[in-house]
Amino acid sequence: MTPDLWIEVSNSALRQNFQTLQSAVGVPVIAVVKARGYGHDLVAAGKVFAEAGAAILAVTRLDEAIALQDAGITARVLILTPTLPENRALAAERGFIQTLDSVSVVSSLPAGEYHIKIDSGMGRLGVLPNEISALATALKARREVRITGTFTHFAQASNRSVTLAALARYEAAIGELKSAGINPGMRHAANSVAAFTYPETRLDAVRLGTVLYGQFPGASDKVPKLQPTWRALARVIAIRDLPKGATVGYGAEVTLCRPTRVAVLPVGFSDGFTLSPDGPRRRMPLPKVLVDRKRVPTVKFNGKSALTLGRISMQLTSVDVTELPEVTVGSIAEIPMLRLAASEGICRVLVD
Repeated sequence: MTPDLWIEVSNSALRQNFQTLQSAVGVPVIAVVKARGYGHDLVAAGKVFAEAGAAILAVTRLDEAIALQDAGITARVLILTPTLPENRALAAERGFIQTLDSVSVVSSLPAGEYHIKIDSGMGRLGVLPNEISALATALKARREVRITGTFTHFAQASNRSVTLAALARYEAAIGELKSAGINPGMRHAANSVAAFTYPETRLDAVRLGTVLYGQFPGASDKVPKLQPTWRALARVIAIRDLPKGATVGYGAEVTLCRPTRVAVLPVGFSDGFTLSPDGPRRRMPLPKVLVDRKRVPTVKFNGKSALTLGRISMQLTSVDVTELPEVTVGSIAEIPMLRLAASEGICRVLVD
């Protein structure tokens, strides 16, 4: 079957990004593959990074860890959030690294491997700095709870003073653990932004997420050149020639100011494409439309831009291809879809 909507994932780009970034940071990389590999594909991304040498794969939930293991991936897997009490034994049996984020749970944890999470200012999860002494005491009574790492997560990695203050709180907690006779294991604090903005946060390992997938959520001239890893693509399923004055889409919000050739694409807000273009309408004079075009979702055919027309529907989008006579039924458009918003139901096609 020929797909009419799919996401192309480049294994070679994922691999190259990992190798480039690993070389740049100079410490082991914990590859974060949560959220379906940031919208790519959980197993595909996990396999690439494991084979490329990731020290650990990191996920958010137990079911993600199980999916990686069931796919034959033998890399160590860290679950970044606390496991539900009823699932802890299963996670331990599977050999996953669980997160220890509270003093109160230590007495009930099954034997296994754990990373301590320190709350350095995010306020969501983690042992507070003033709880470290109590944590150390609890851990001394449970030697079967093996601590192989200690980590934190920065709340404002783009803010130097806030981040370095959080790092200081984290390092103070590490020092207190050591003084109490607890080996903190692998220290990891830096996410994608911190790893390339503040080299002092790299410690024993870095947790890289979005940057592995070709995007850097900050501004730094120290980030190596990254390869694009993801494209959302759709084939034209219909071509319409509409007269001047015709309306397009729900609410008839667009009135065409010229004869218009319209391509229909099988993608919409249920797939993760934006719900409504908050921008110019075709009832506007053409010069104003051209000025405001950046406010309207735009797709591309072979690198040439085409404006969407009217509201994005549940699974359909209309596009103005009047200036692109080469576009026909079956032509492929690249869709500017947010990776994490892309529906899991859209098939991922792996290319090398």
